[in-house]
Amino acid sequence: MTPVVVVQCSVQRFTRALDILVRKPHASQKKLAGCTLTSLSIYQDQPKSVKSVSEVFDEAYGEIRRRLVFRKISSEAQQTDYDETIKWIHPSEQSMTISFHCDHHEFLIQYLDSQISFHVVKGPKDAIRHNYVDPLVKWCQGVEEITPSPTSNRLVDLAKYRDKYCQLKDKHAPNIIKDLALAAYIILLWEQDDLPKEQIRFMDLGCGNGLLVYILTVEGYDGTGVDIRQRKIWDSFKPKVDLQVSTVHPSATTTFPKYTWLIGNHSDELTPWIPVMAALTSHQTRFFVLPCCPFEFHRKFVRRNPKASIYRDYLDYVKEVGEKCGFVMEEDRLKIPSTKRICFIGRQRVNLKETRPEILQAIHDLNSTSQSQGQCEKNDLVHAKRARLDFVPRSSEIAVHNCTQLPKELITDVIKLVVSECLKTQNLLMDHSKFSNLKDESLLPTKEWNMGGTLSLSEIAALISYEQLQAMKNECGGLQTLIRNHNFIFIVDKGQVRLRCHALDPPWAGKRHSKGSKSNVGTTATHLTKKTRLCWFFENHPQGCSVSADKCLWAHGKHDLAAMTTRND
Repeated sequence: MTPVVVVQCSVQRFTRALDILVRKPHASQKKLAGCTLTSLSIYQDQPKSVKSVSEVFDEAYGEIRRRLVFRKISSEAQQTDYDETIKWIHPSEQSMTISFHCDHHEFLIQYLDSQISFHVVKGPKDAIRHNYVDPLVKWCQGVEEITPSPTSNRLVDLAKYRDKYCQLKDKHAPNIIKDLALAAYIILLWEQDDLPKEQIRFMDLGCGNGLLVYILTVEGYDGTGVDIRQRKIWDSFKPKVDLQVSTVHPSATTTFPKYTWLIGNHSDELTPWIPVMAALTSHQTRFFVLPCCPFEFHRKFVRRNPKASIYRDYLDYVKEVGEKCGFVMEEDRLKIPSTKRICFIGRQRVNLKETRPEILQAIHDLNSTSQSQGQCEKNDLVHAKRARLDFVPRSSEIAVHNCTQLPKELITDVIKLVVSECLKTQNLLMDHSKFSNLKDESLLPTKEWNMGGTLSLSEIAALISYEQLQAMKNECGGLQTLIRNHNFIFIVDKGQVRLRCHALDPPWAGKRHSKGSKSNVGTTATHLTKKTRLCWFFENHPQGCSVSADKCLWAHGKHDLAAMTTRND
């Protein structure tokens, strides 16, 4: 055996790290999509089947068989799915030997008295160490506790999912990863359905950009997407894709008898209602929900379990709603680029004889209990018991909260106040450290131009009246956003505000931009917008603009204005 490293970890931590290596090979081998466990057995007098990988490593002897699935099949790179057998012997508390065997390789890993070693019988030694041994050692040496987490896409066949996803990616745009992954997953769920493809009809509630509806429709499934407002991209999907602008008002009478599946992909306010509407529609109606923003039936979700994260607490709530509706709630973790990727599928009913009144009563009781938990005062509990399932849909108009819709008088007063406070400090242009770098001082109207002082946002907030601050309270970013909107006057950097100086500051100074785009911003501003607006400093600064009209990108007077240049891409 070749010694690798001495690790200070218990055998329990070693077996937990081994559990990751076995269940999630893609964590150490990036070319893999994962694996399918075909059998798990432990050997006593007779082989015994077990349900979980984490259970088997505590036994003295055992065997696991798995099929490793590549992200993409490639005959040229010799990437084809293959089977691997894992056996182990665990004779004592501080000793364990594991063997990995397949057509490509065969090797042993041994844990003995906190030392990990390995021996290659067949196969590339460096690759085996890189893909198996080094990750195992890394996880054993970590300081964080190793907690088992569920595998992704466990409700569908991994190889079939890979093939379907690659097929959709080749057929449609490759950069819409989330929608392609969702479509591939849902199609595989439907292929498990007892209904033929022609009889499956879906309703995507809160369909957003409609991409999921488009992909499913193109793949031959009949369905409709509804949302509270239309997106521009919808026009490119119509008429072959059924996308409708409609406000769904869920209630005890809201059903969709024409549809066999209801879909809620980040449907927010509608999420807890979808299991209810599916249950009330018929015993054959199924649903798929991918919860995101936490909402109860008629308000934002109120935490019930402070020991769990808000996301996990909300998932448990949605699961309970589905179970109250009589569904077997199947939970899965999707392979999508999102932090909110836990979904629920309701396709089996516990009690097919459950009636509409029984379902409504169960949901009413759950809603009342939830309201009671969210109230602090005892007299509010009486109101909670009388709670009704009232639903308030979001507005069809997108509210603008970037300070541009504030009263003009308020904006003008704040700007004047900040400018006046900055100019109280004498900070002459000629005294600035960068003044000597100016190439042509003759273009400056005066070297004694007052650049003003610097104020922190907290200092500015202290100058503004309480009423003005309250008016900005509901705006995104508040005071800072209002000042940033006037980038032609101010520069905001790390919470500090100062006046812009055209003599020293480039056009992109103070603007938010991606890395490497500074020069592009300056070029675009010069080419497209030069002299199209009046120079604020020329009109309002006591000394006018810091540069002459020839050098300034802004117009010094109406006679200096020019027409905006059109971009030709």
